[in-house]
Amino acid sequence: MNIAEYTIRNKVLSVIIIMLTIFGGWSAYNSMSRFEDPEFVIRTAVVFTQYPGGSPEEVAREVSEPLETALQQLQEVETIRSTSSAGLSEMQVDIKFEFSSSKSDLQMIWTKLRNKVKDAEGSLPPGVSTPIVNDDFGDVYGLY
Repeated sequence: MNIAEYTIRNKVLSVIIIMLTIFGGWSAYNSMSRFEDPEFVIRTAVVFTQYPGGSPEEVAREVSEPLETALQQLQEVETIRSTSSAGLSEMQVDIKFEFSSSKSDLQMIWTKLRNKVKDAEGSLPPGVSTPIVNDDFGDVYGLY
């Protein structure tokens, strides 16, 4: 006998099987274990530095380059991407995975990064604001 033919002849049995399948799937989905708040680690920090009145070229030469040079000395840094625009330097610093396997390791790296930025602050020209290091990605773009 053909399954399609049997299903058409026994509509009530077919509906019961379909309903049991749907209920079983729904029940299995609801009883699956899952993390409420899985831990994930963001390994990127953003460094903002304002240079009022500076052209993009001046910002790149006088602000971004000295900060990049200082941050490249950290062995934990994987890549640095900087964007220089009129009056603003924005740098994204990515940390190598092997140095940041947990949040506690990453906090020590962020402290080292902030210290490097603070040390390099002395080589920046007058009129440059204090660099802001954002490593928690709260309200990043609400800074300016």
